[in-house]
Amino acid sequence: MAELEPPYKQYLSGKLPTHSSTQKIETHFKNLDKEACDTILKAAGLLNERGKPTQKALEAGYIDVCEKKILWNLESLETLYSKAGMKASRQYANQDIKESNSTEPAWANLATISQYFNVTSVVIGKWLDALDLREPGGLPTKDAIDSGLAQIAEVNIGGKKTKQFGRWELHLTQKVLRDAGHPLDFDYKASLQGKGKNSDVSVTSLDSYVDEFTKKFVSMFNARDKNLRMFVKKTPQAIQKRAEEKLKKPGLITSGDYEKRLR
Repeated sequence: MAELEPPYKQYLSGKLPTHSSTQKIETHFKNLDKEACDTILKAAGLLNERGKPTQKALEAGYIDVCEKKILWNLESLETLYSKAGMKASRQYANQDIKESNSTEPAWANLATISQYFNVTSVVIGKWLDALDLREPGGLPTKDAIDSGLAQIAEVNIGGKKTKQFGRWELHLTQKVLRDAGHPLDFDYKASLQGKGKNSDVSVTSLDSYVDEFTKKFVSMFNARDKNLRMFVKKTPQAIQKRAEEKLKKPGLITSGDYEKRLR
């Protein structure tokens, strides 16, 4: 038995974690169900009839401990199952996508999404390109936008200059990339060092995007900014309608009525 450095979650994370809880051992191996896993462990004297690890499991090195939690060493278990005649090759774990409690989309940039796959944002962009979800310039395609996977946003880069960029729905994009053969591989250690999703996520809810658009629209409208029409044109109509609701002026933006008032 080894006493592992905390936090224990680092040993359970990633597509090929080093350890597992008792309840999830079978999820780490191909062609093995829970009954088969438990049967072999019990036959080897590593698991008792109540489904708890035995003292032998601790002494033989099948079990490590971290923060008083018992963790099965998956490398040792793979060897055990193979010796028992099972085709116990490892399979990717932690591939479930945590759904948001909100009914609204969670918009994120590629840097944020990359944290869930343990790659760079450049790699995420290449994966999206391979799926024909981005235009040559890097913006989402019409299909990506129409499907709710992405949207085009705009940011001020100084003065009256703006730049367009893509926002991607965090959960849908993870699913699309995972189903295309790119396993989720969140690195817990990286997050503790300020490089992972716990410290570097910039997810924008639809509500905050509506607020952002509404404030900028009002500011540009009051200033009679000549770029207002282009700003509105580049904003999804769903956002425009929500902004109208906040302003209590139905049709002001979507019908183009605001343009008449600028004259």
